[in-house]
Amino acid sequence: MNPPLTSTDSPDTQDQIHTLIARLLETETTLRALTDGRVDAILDPSGQTYLLRQAQASLQASEERYHRLVDHMAAIVVELGPDGTTLFVNTGVTSITGYTPDELIGRNWYATFLPEAMNNQPDMAFEQFARGEDVVGYESKIRAKDGSIVVLEWNSANRYRPDGSLEMLVGLGIDITKRKRIEQALQESEARFRLAFDQAPIGAALVSLDYRFLRVNETLCRITGYSSAELTATGFPRITHPDDRDANIEQARQLVAGEIDRCETDTRYLRKDGSVVWVHLSVHLMKDAACRPLYFLPMMQDISARRRAEEQLRESERFAHATIDGLSAHLCVLDETGTILSVNQPWRDFGQANPPLSANAAEGANYLAVCDCVPQDRDAAAVARGIRAVMCGETPLFVWEYPCHSSDEQRWFVVRVTRFPGAGPVRLVVVHQDITQRKIAERRAHHLANFDALTHLPNRNLLQDRLLMALHYAQRHQQIVLILLINLSRFKLINDSLGLHVGDQVLRTVANRLEVCIRATDTLARVGGDEFVLVSPGHTVNDGDPATIRRVLDTLVTPVRVDHHTLLVTCNIGISTFPKDGRDCETLLCNASVALERAKMQGGGVVELYTSSMNDDLHNQLNLETALR
Repeated sequence: MNPPLTSTDSPDTQDQIHTLIARLLETETTLRALTDGRVDAILDPSGQTYLLRQAQASLQASEERYHRLVDHMAAIVVELGPDGTTLFVNTGVTSITGYTPDELIGRNWYATFLPEAMNNQPDMAFEQFARGEDVVGYESKIRAKDGSIVVLEWNSANRYRPDGSLEMLVGLGIDITKRKRIEQALQESEARFRLAFDQAPIGAALVSLDYRFLRVNETLCRITGYSSAELTATGFPRITHPDDRDANIEQARQLVAGEIDRCETDTRYLRKDGSVVWVHLSVHLMKDAACRPLYFLPMMQDISARRRAEEQLRESERFAHATIDGLSAHLCVLDETGTILSVNQPWRDFGQANPPLSANAAEGANYLAVCDCVPQDRDAAAVARGIRAVMCGETPLFVWEYPCHSSDEQRWFVVRVTRFPGAGPVRLVVVHQDITQRKIAERRAHHLANFDALTHLPNRNLLQDRLLMALHYAQRHQQIVLILLINLSRFKLINDSLGLHVGDQVLRTVANRLEVCIRATDTLARVGGDEFVLVSPGHTVNDGDPATIRRVLDTLVTPVRVDHHTLLVTCNIGISTFPKDGRDCETLLCNASVALERAKMQGGGVVELYTSSMNDDLHNQLNLETALR
C-alpha cells in the first residue's frame, strides 16, 4: 500500500478530489457512506491514494458557502418534486411571501401560492416542468401569506435521475412586483400621454433635432390642412411663413444649446391651401436621463381669430385716438382717485401753450388735488364737487362753465364730466371745451337784445327790467322813483337837412353827455328815434328833483359839433313819479309821455310834471277830434 497523502493544497490534488467526487456521483456512491469516519483513504486500481477526510472537509466548506449565498439572496430558491411538493426553499421566501421555509417544505407549492382565480388554469411553468423542459424568464403571480399578490420572474432547470426520470425542479424566483407596478404606471402614463397628445384641442407634435415631424396629432392637421402622413414626411420649416422661419430655427438652436429653457412666440404657418394661419407656439426640448437632447415637443394653438380681434382692436384704438386727438375739446380720463390716466393732443397742446398749467395737467397728475389746492376759487371748487358726484354715482353728468382769462385775452370754457358705462374700474371722462366764441356771440346777442345799437344805451326791453327792479326796491324801502321822458327838439330838422349820419352823431353825443351827468344808480335808455328815458330811484321828496332836471338841461346847452356843423340841441321833458303817478311800468311811462306832450305844446326846453288833469284834457281833445270826423 502506498503511503497516504498528507496535503490537498496542490492543484493536482484538487483535481483528483473533484474527479473522485464526480466518479462517486456517477456510481451513486453516497458521500455519507464513505465519510463516516471509518475510511481514511481509497486506493484505486492504478495505485493512486485519495485522502477522503480532507476531501469531505473541502466539500462541506463549499456547501456551506453555497447555502449562505442561497439563504441571503433577495430571491426565492426552491426545489420542487415532480408533483409540486416543496423539497427545499431558502429563507429569502419569507421576505417575499411571508412564509418561513419550515411552513413550506413538504407542502404543494402550487396549491399554496397560486391565486384561487388561477386554480382552474394549469400553471405554464409546472406544465413545462412536467414535460421535462427548462423555464427561462417566465412571469407568474402568487398569493402571499397576507393575501397580497406578488409577481415573480422564474428561471428554472430540471434535474433527472440516472434512469432518466424527473427527480426535481430547481427554480430561482425574483420579486418583480415593484418593477411591474412601475411598468404599469409607465404604460398608463404613456397611454395618457398618447390620449392627451392625440385628443388635445391644440396642435401637438414630436419633432426631431433636424426639425422633421416624427408624430403629429389631428388638431395640427386641421390647423395646417395637411394629413398626418404629409406632415411626417416633411419638417416644420416648410410650413413656417418665410418671414418667421429664421427666427423659429434660431430659437430651436438656443433650446438645444441650453441658452433658453423653452420658447414661446406667436408665429405664422402656411396652410396647404396657401393661406396664412397664426399660432401661439410653445416648444419644450425633451432630454434623456443624461440630459442629452432627444426631440422637440411643440404645442400650437390657432390664434387667428384672436389676431383678427387684436387687429380690429388696434384699428379701433387708432380710430379712437385719431378721432379724440382731432377734437377741438381738451379731454382727459381720470381713475377713481382723480389721477389723470390719459389726455388727448389738444389737452397737451394747451398745456404746452400755458406752461404754468402743464405740470398739473399731464398724465400722472391728480386733477382733484389741483382743484382742491385753490379752495378760494369758486369754479375750481365747483368742478371738484361735480367730479366727485359723478365718481360716486350721484349724477351721470356734470356741466360747468367758467372763465379762464389772461392779461391779454378773455376766454371761457365749459367742463363736462361723465363716467364710463358698465362694470369695471371707475373711469371718468373730463372734457374742457373752449366756448369763448359762443360767449362772445351770446354777449353780442344779449347786447343787441337789450341795448341800442347806435348809442349802446339800454333799449326799451332792458329799460322794462331796470324800471321793474327799481319799483320793487322803492316799494320795499318806501322811496320815490322819477321817470323822465326826454325828447330832443329840432332833431327832425337836423335829420332832414343834414342827413341821417349827422343825426346819428348828434344822438351819440347827447347820449354820452346824459350818461355823464346822471348818478350810478340811474338808468338812461333810448326808447325811440329822439326819445330817452331816465329812471332815477332813491328819492324821498316828491318834488320832481330839480337838481336832476337841471343837470339834464344844462348838459344840452352846449352846442353839438358834427363835422363842420355847430348844432344847438334842446329838449322837452315829461316826468312821472312812483308811487304818486302809477305803480307799474306801463302806467308810469304812459303818464310821463302825457307830460311830455304837454311840454312839447309849449315850445323847446320845457319840463312838465305829470298831473291827473292832463289825462282829462287829452280825453276831451280825443273826443272833440272824433266828433269832428
